[in-house]
Amino acid sequence: MTREEFTLFNPWWQYKEAINYDATLMELSLQKYQYYHPLFFKFPKKEDVILTLRGPRQVGKSTFIKLLIKELLLHDSISPLNIFFYPADRVKDYNELFNLILDYLTILRGENEKRAYLFIDEISIVKEWQRAIKQLADLGRFRNATLLLTGSNALDLLKSSELLPGRKGKYILPEIDFLPLSFKEFVELIKPEWRQKSSNFYQFNLNKLHKLFLDYLVTGGFPKSINEYFATNTLLPSTFKTYESWVVGDLLKIGKNEETAINILKRLFLHLTSTFSFYTLAEKGGISSHMTVVDYLDALEKMFVVFKLPYFSLAERKSYPQKNKKAYFYDPLIYNTFRAVAESYLDAAINYIRQNIVVEVNLPLLVENAVAVYLKQKFQKLYFGRLGDKEVDFLTFHKGKYHFFEVKYQDKVAFADFSFWLRTFPKQKLTIVTKNFLYQKKTLQFVPLELFLLECETVA
Repeated sequence: MTREEFTLFNPWWQYKEAINYDATLMELSLQKYQYYHPLFFKFPKKEDVILTLRGPRQVGKSTFIKLLIKELLLHDSISPLNIFFYPADRVKDYNELFNLILDYLTILRGENEKRAYLFIDEISIVKEWQRAIKQLADLGRFRNATLLLTGSNALDLLKSSELLPGRKGKYILPEIDFLPLSFKEFVELIKPEWRQKSSNFYQFNLNKLHKLFLDYLVTGGFPKSINEYFATNTLLPSTFKTYESWVVGDLLKIGKNEETAINILKRLFLHLTSTFSFYTLAEKGGISSHMTVVDYLDALEKMFVVFKLPYFSLAERKSYPQKNKKAYFYDPLIYNTFRAVAESYLDAAINYIRQNIVVEVNLPLLVENAVAVYLKQKFQKLYFGRLGDKEVDFLTFHKGKYHFFEVKYQDKVAFADFSFWLRTFPKQKLTIVTKNFLYQKKTLQFVPLELFLLECETVA
């Protein structure tokens, strides 16, 4: 590829201030609430490293890249030619990717040997992309180079990056998630003046926090939907269709059927917070084989739409991946979008959500989903547990010990409901997420939802 062709996607090669007129950054400048991923502030600018940034579409990965490029150009005074950006959806295969990067490095090294910064957006679109990256690394082409590769397929990026042992540099976090904003990040975005406030402050403002939580259940954690909602007090049908098109489009690309996917999601709506088997989803969803359900759920999990929790026996301290599972949705907006799609209310989705989804009767389910997402992001390996006929909503093993969590989002919580826990695990802490109850009794810690999600010190 010629230098002139590269310039189309790297206009700063002609004059560095061109980055100020980038369409993505100009759109960002119009938004009141601008989110910066933590990696922006600790990007390894002087490291030989290959970073993979994975997360769903529309979450802001491309914007993140352009912000980094602007920082490198205008703040760090990096030579424009040393910064390379390319969208991988224009790349046919790994051979073309190999030649594309090699052509750029050949052009650059003909002019200087300073550090190169390469940004390849949505690289997971390119089948076997890691072969090109590995070959170039083996040839020593990435010496004095920093690479950031983004993609929307979680498992592909994770497995592919694992095929690059010893080639990712010294950076400690070569695989990084870029997920929709958590409730904590949402609050800090909307109320920056509340950052690092004390627990007493949050407890005093619990009603205001609850209102923000209800807003979060509508907008989800996508910056675009958050800005639209707080600017207009609504979300346009086109916004929901954007997120529907992303999921459906990616499913079609891998040969999946939209109707089958919707039927599976319909069953998951009914099983939210309860267990299911693949056989049940297939039978009730009118799907011929349970293996089809397995295949579709695997695809949806890779796309950051849903995630599954396996069963864990508390008596045996052992997980059973083959037994019935639970599933939760990664983000409220995706949940809302496909509830509206499944029930044919997409053209009037915002009204449907306000009247039928984010309502008092559904809050216990939506709260448990929010807690599941928070814990999944915090601990990665998450389970639901059972001891006899008693179920514990969530548990994980972290830093050498087990952590247990229960959700009781209701007006009254009875200590008697947890007498079995005190009898069976008298020395093991159980955190109970409540509606508004804050209390400690022996190893039982009761914490209001919003304080829990904000990681107040009462949760420690």
